[in-house]
Amino acid sequence: MVDLYIAAPDTQSSGALLGRVLDQRATRNSGSLKVTNQVTNLSDFRVLFRKWADISVKGLDNLRKLSPVPEDLQPGQKPER
Repeated sequence: MVDLYIAAPDTQSSGALLGRVLDQRATRNSGSLKVTNQVTNLSDFRVLFRKWADISVKGLDNLRKLSPVPEDLQPGQKPER
């Protein structure tokens, strides 16, 4: 998978790049050659995407904890400096 773009409603319309991720993990590594198909490929994708999502949530949570932006900041409100 290359250049995965996820679209979601943006209530603030900031358009700011928050980060970029590169993950070159292999899928199944059974040590032998196996025939794959659409079902096994989809299953592998789901497993890797779930791992990537879990890593992303933990990373964003850690970043939020380090952020000087107050937790009660409302959309459109600018933080006081």
